[in-house]
Amino acid sequence: MIDFLTDIDNQLMLLLNSCHNKAFDTFMYWISTRVVWIPFYVTLLYSLHYRFGWRTALLVGLIAGLAVAMADQISATLIRPLVGRLRPSNPDNPISPLVHIVNGYRGGSYGFPSCHAANTVAVATFLSLVVRVGRFSLCMICWTILVSYSRIYLGVHYPGDILAGSVVGILSGFTTYRIYRFIVSRIRHFRATQRDMRKFLSNYESQTLSFTGQIEFQVYKRVHPVVSIYTAAVTVLTIALFTIRI
Repeated sequence: MIDFLTDIDNQLMLLLNSCHNKAFDTFMYWISTRVVWIPFYVTLLYSLHYRFGWRTALLVGLIAGLAVAMADQISATLIRPLVGRLRPSNPDNPISPLVHIVNGYRGGSYGFPSCHAANTVAVATFLSLVVRVGRFSLCMICWTILVSYSRIYLGVHYPGDILAGSVVGILSGFTTYRIYRFIVSRIRHFRATQRDMRKFLSNYESQTLSFTGQIEFQVYKRVHPVVSIYTAAVTVLTIALFTIRI
């Protein structure tokens, strides 16, 4: 069964890799590099800032970076050494003479799963879950397909590598989305607690002022008659003394 699937993977890879020309060689080579996508990443951050504000955009950007790191480490550090599947372009691979190589680029030794596919799918999955807009998700899917196909076109990955990397990316995207939701819920709980505390202090202050005012009024009601009688007595006594002197 494994040999059957491997043979299908080889044939499909050679079929996709054989469809090439000079223009596409240059295009796919640059699509597969990370530097060319920097404007795309900047546009994503700006879109997130426009939709959610800079604080949320910053948090989403950090968690997206975590998704990439998770997918990349699982693929490159854990799975690749265990599986040890040679890239199609590797000179030690029997099918390497049949593979179309662009600009002498052959990649590393092992290629299962594809880190490019894992990383892009992780970001696309995470951001699609955060944004939840159909057109945005479609744009992210097209991006992942283009990058993934470029890896087959360059002869450095089998379709099976792409599929396995996509699975790793989806799992990483969902995992980091749960982390994002947990952080957001904690932030919202903290803010709600602050609002409740400010409301409590405001009510306590108003109740304290009201209670103090009531006490002052009660004291005034009791003291005022005494003060009035005392004032009247002093006035009468003063008038009497003045009359006697006269």
